[in-house]
Amino acid sequence: MKHHKIKDDRGRPYTLKGVLGRGASGIVVDAIDPNGEAVAIKFERDRSDEDYAPGHADLEGEHRRRVHIDDKTIVQVRELIQVNGRDALVMDKVDGLDSSFIAEAAGGLSARALCQLGRQVLRPLINDPDYLHKDLKSDAVLLKRSGDIALVDLGGMRVGDGDGGHSSGQSVLTKIYAAPERAVPGQATQKSDVYSLGVLLLQLKSGLRASDFKLTSTREALRDKLDPGEPLDRLIADLMSASPEHRPSPQEASRRLSELEAQVSDQPSLRDQSGAHYDSERHKQRSKPSLRRAMDELVASLGAAVEETLENEPTVDIEPGPDLDEGDTDPPIGATTPVAPAPSPPAPGPGPEPEPQRGGGSALVVVLILAVVALLAALGWVLTRDQDGDGVVDLVDACPEQAE
Repeated sequence: MKHHKIKDDRGRPYTLKGVLGRGASGIVVDAIDPNGEAVAIKFERDRSDEDYAPGHADLEGEHRRRVHIDDKTIVQVRELIQVNGRDALVMDKVDGLDSSFIAEAAGGLSARALCQLGRQVLRPLINDPDYLHKDLKSDAVLLKRSGDIALVDLGGMRVGDGDGGHSSGQSVLTKIYAAPERAVPGQATQKSDVYSLGVLLLQLKSGLRASDFKLTSTREALRDKLDPGEPLDRLIADLMSASPEHRPSPQEASRRLSELEAQVSDQPSLRDQSGAHYDSERHKQRSKPSLRRAMDELVASLGAAVEETLENEPTVDIEPGPDLDEGDTDPPIGATTPVAPAPSPPAPGPGPEPEPQRGGGSALVVVLILAVVALLAALGWVLTRDQDGDGVVDLVDACPEQAE
C-alpha cells in the first residue's frame, strides 16, 4: 500500500496511509500527524467531484461546532488545517465500521443489540438539550468490535445558540432518514433526530446496508412489515411517527429501550454480534479497490502539497484476523511488517540415505555380531594350525614367509 507524505499550508508534515471512507461531506483518510500519532483527516470533497455537495462541505463550521462537544460517543476534533488551500479536519482516529455492515453480516441485529445501539445514539441528546446531530444514518454511526459506537459526519450538528447552518443556506440531511418536518428549513429539533434513529433501527433490524437502503419505497416497505404486537416494532413505529408531537422524547425513548433490553436479555448483545463479524467485515471493506482509487484521486488533487510517495514494495498489509482476542489492539490501518527474504537454495549434495525398514534394526545387529565371531574364529584357526605335523604350533608355522 502506498503512503504519501504531505505538508499542510503551515509546513507541518503528515503521512496519508489510505482512505477510510467517503461521503457527501468529505473523504476520511487514515493518517499520521506531525507528532507521530495516528489520526483521521477529513478532506473537503474536490469541488470538481460529481459527488460534491456544497451543503455538506462546511468543514470550518463543523470544526467550530464540534470543539464544544465533550462526549465519548462523539469523535473528537483536534484542529482545522488547510492543504494546498483545501480545508481538512484532523480528528481522533476511531477503528469502527458502518453499523449496517455488521447488521448485514449478522442477518440483522437482535432486539437486544438494537436497544443498546439506540441508547448510545440518544446519550448526547439527553446530556445536552441544545445538541442536534441532524444527519443520523448508518455510516454516521460507526460500530466498534467492543459494541461501542462513535458518532461521525457531524457537518449539520447544532450545539448551543448557533444555528448550525451553512453559508450556502442548504440543509444537511440524508433524505431517507430525514423527518418530514426537515422539508422546511430551520424546523429541526431533537425529535427530528429521534425520527432518524427510528429509521436507522428499522434498517439495522432488516440487515440492509446503506447501499441497499436508498429509496423511500424500501423504507416504507419495511415499515409496513412492523408488527404492532412486538414491543420493538411498536417502539420503532412510534419513533417514526410523522408528527413530532407523537414521537417520544430522547429521554422517553431511552427509557423504553432500556426496559425492552431487560426483556430480551437472552439474545445476542451488540458486543456479541459486532465481535463475531467485525474482523471479516473490516478486511472486506478496507480491501475495496474503490478506496485505493479514491486515495489516488485525492493525492492527485492535493498537487504540490505531496512531497513524497512511498511504494512500500517490500512490505505487506497487516489485516486483523479472527484470532484477535477482545482485548487486543488492532494494528493501524495500513500498518506494515517486513517480508523476510527468500532463503538461498541448498548446495547440491548426496541424496538422503535410504531409511531402514521398520523392525529390521535388531536383525542387522545380530548379523554383524555373527560375522565378527566367524572372522575371529577363522583368524584363530589360521594362527594355531600345525602346518609341519610335529604337534607343535609356533609363529613360524603360522608365518612361513618369515622362516626363509
